Amino acid sequence: MNSNNTKEKIIHLTITEISNNSWENFSLRQVLRKLGLTTGAFYKHFESKDDLFKIISIEISQNIYQAILPTIRQQNSPQEQLLQLGKQLLVYFEKQPNLINFLFFNPSINSLYQATNPEQEHFQLYNLTVTIINNLLPQKTLAQRQEFLIKIWSFIQGYGFLIKNKVVAFDPELLKQTLNQLLGE
Repeated sequence: MNSNNTKEKIIHLTITEISNNSWENFSLRQVLRKLGLTTGAFYKHFESKDDLFKIISIEISQNIYQAILPTIRQQNSPQEQLLQLGKQLLVYFEKQPNLINFLFFNPSINSLYQATNPEQEHFQLYNLTVTIINNLLPQKTLAQRQEFLIKIWSFIQGYGFLIKNKVVAFDPELLKQTLNQLLGE
């Protein structure tokens, strides 16, 4: 098997497995068995399972970013962009719950969400969110924008978790009302 091809096959099968079964139930040994690879072959391409998860998180972030960017660009204001971003993410919680759950909650990327982490530049979806918030709140201090990011991100994750677990149905009006409340409107 070609070295680069092997790495790509591991990445793509891992994404498929996570999408179908969730990351909490992920088995690296099963992926390697399905590909006919040894753990030694895995470690030629990845430092660890966490390294694989970081790479996959970046790829999922890029895929979602590319899928939603055209819709975001069609919006006339940063507030409408943020609302549309929230809607799109909540639809992912509904339609692709395992992938979005992995992207938001797998512990291998917790450090990537910290403001000082240089690897953050690879997370286009997160960077888009930060850019929209900076454009939405240009008069606010950095600390105030970061606080707003935490609030809106927390709402989307929490609401998405409820949607994913079928506790509630997605209501775009609730998202809009919450955004308006967070903005003090």
